[in-house]
Amino acid sequence: LPEIDDEFAKDVSEFDTLAEFKDTLIFEYDCRDDSMEFTSNALETLDLDNLRLEHVTDMVNTFPVFHPGDMENVRRALWGTEGMEPDEIEHDRIRLKRRDGSYSWYRSQYKAVFGAEGRPVRLIGTLTDISAQIDREIELRNQAQQDPLTGVYNRAGVKLINARLEQISRGILFMLDLDDFKSVNDTYGHKEGDAYLTQLASLLGTFAPGHSIAARLGGDEFVLFLYQYQTKTALSGAVIALEDLQNSSRARLNDDLEVPLSFSFGYCLTEGHADYHTLLKEADEKMYKNKKSRKS
Repeated sequence: LPEIDDEFAKDVSEFDTLAEFKDTLIFEYDCRDDSMEFTSNALETLDLDNLRLEHVTDMVNTFPVFHPGDMENVRRALWGTEGMEPDEIEHDRIRLKRRDGSYSWYRSQYKAVFGAEGRPVRLIGTLTDISAQIDREIELRNQAQQDPLTGVYNRAGVKLINARLEQISRGILFMLDLDDFKSVNDTYGHKEGDAYLTQLASLLGTFAPGHSIAARLGGDEFVLFLYQYQTKTALSGAVIALEDLQNSSRARLNDDLEVPLSFSFGYCLTEGHADYHTLLKEADEKMYKNKKSRKS
């Protein structure tokens, strides 16, 4: 299939000079035989016995070079090749085992190579060591103070969202606001109002654990950012799940009092690099439309 090889060679040339840098590796995944191959400089850096891995997505296989906690994400990304579009570039993060036995974070950027029949036959991509960036993100996480009442991040959580936006290719930002929060305070008291507020925060803090950031912006306003979703369909599923919670959640204000937990939200999807404030503006506008429609 010379036309495929020509296309593959063209894509390789785009990444070729990157192989000269020690912190950047190139990989190729062949969809047809489920194999993955790395450039030669990977042997200097990673815990590999050879440059070629066979049957990568087979559930019975494990590969020491991949962190055990990331192997499922690796398989899911490779299985998702079929859904990729020409010239679409995906981004992800993965932990790889180094020669010294430690794990480092790498940023993966990859695209599909299409065959004569218009179907993806290969993935080609780069792996760039981003350990310093991750260390900085951890530092920001430690610096970010939790909101003392609700336990989620305060406005410092926005820094974490911005840091994550630089690393991911697909995500969704929600803006949320309690409905008639003043009425709850006036009717039941401030202690019960705090409980009402805290239970929305608790709902957000446990939504999509492991790939979400929840933060309180102030008053009864919150943001929720979701990342590490492979498809738009998965993100749409998150919206539906939050809609279900919007219509079914209840808040226990004290031992004797339980009321509906009522909130409005808006959201904005992002693909590729995006600006937090642009996403927030769109999500905020949609939230007020949602609040208006719920009142009517």
